Amino acid sequence: MIGAARQIGELLESPQFGESEASEVKDLARSILPHVSDCDGLAIMVESVPEGTVGEVLEARAPSRAEGIDLLRWAEGIRQQA
Repeated sequence: MIGAARQIGELLESPQFGESEASEVKDLARSILPHVSDCDGLAIMVESVPEGTVGEVLEARAPSRAEGIDLLRWAEGIRQQA
């Protein structure tokens, strides 16, 4: 999913963006959709995790959200540090 998001960004920034690139962006976006819908399953799974653990995850996530760090920046830097 992160790779697809990265590719979409690169294609959209391409100076030669045309029909071929638009088609590829559509295909990549479609490949991400199942992951988005799977988030509902994640929400259900979180219900079975101890409340303290959920709190720890939310606390760990707070600094990134406060700094406006998006998925790609997280994947390229912060994820490697964890």
